[in-house]
Amino acid sequence: MTNPRIAAPVETRTADATLIGHTAPVNAIAFHPAGRILASGGDVTARLWHDGEPGLVFTADAYVLSVAFSPDGAVLAIGDLSGGIALWTLGTDEVTPLTGPGGPVENLAFSPDGRALAASYAERVSRDGPPGMRPTVRVWDLTTRTPRVLSVRPGGYGHALAFSPDGRVLATSGGLDGSGQLLDPVTGDATAFTGHAGGIHTLAYSPDGILASGSVDSTIRLWRDPVLTLEPDAGYVTALAFSPDGRTLAGACAPAVRLWDSETGRHRATLFGPAEHVTGLAFAPDGSALAGAGHDRAIWLWNSR
Repeated sequence: MTNPRIAAPVETRTADATLIGHTAPVNAIAFHPAGRILASGGDVTARLWHDGEPGLVFTADAYVLSVAFSPDGAVLAIGDLSGGIALWTLGTDEVTPLTGPGGPVENLAFSPDGRALAASYAERVSRDGPPGMRPTVRVWDLTTRTPRVLSVRPGGYGHALAFSPDGRVLATSGGLDGSGQLLDPVTGDATAFTGHAGGIHTLAYSPDGILASGSVDSTIRLWRDPVLTLEPDAGYVTALAFSPDGRTLAGACAPAVRLWDSETGRHRATLFGPAEHVTGLAFAPDGSALAGAGHDRAIWLWNSR
């Protein structure tokens, strides 16, 4: 008879490489679609790393909070604390600013067709209202360089963004109650999803369209039928990323990163390296590596093969 309190040990690994260059916490990372370039954002810079070696450095107008590559890899979008977004065209080094309404640009996501850029702002509430920030999602038309408001959540929690692979849904954080939103990026129509006991901090879509959410309630939920709930038995979930084949889900809780079988929910491995909590995760497009950004000013790389 099998005792449910007894289990085989889980594989543990330490990081294979560490990238040092930022002078403050690294807030975001993203792999170029071709795979050999990694972008990172922190302090007042966005940095490119070529096969782990330092590359060009972009200096922003304020503290960098978010980075995202366009689907064709031609442009790196950079969001900062002042509300500015810079579109850095690689190769020509042309920089196009997108001037928004103000408020930190906490997260960025390109639509799969590259025609739109979603931005999650922490907009300041007007002086006449209660103090605080109001999470607002705007979608920029990259042909006209104009934004439109898709969602405003007074009293909402979190700034997570994730486009579905077909581009028909933009998933975002919801309220303090643990709800999330599924937005139509064209009409703005919203459908709520519920289940977490606390605010959603991070979201990720698998290549086949399964949404994963990580919450301050210290759980990860995969929204399929039936919903699969993962319990890392650690702190709140700060970052998620699916492997390119969709079979593995990486989730960051406290300093450690855990790898899960996305089909069965089996905990495969625990990855160590960061000294403080992880702010972002990204798999290389070929699945050969997983990168993690940390509050300890470093970028950590684990070999996946």
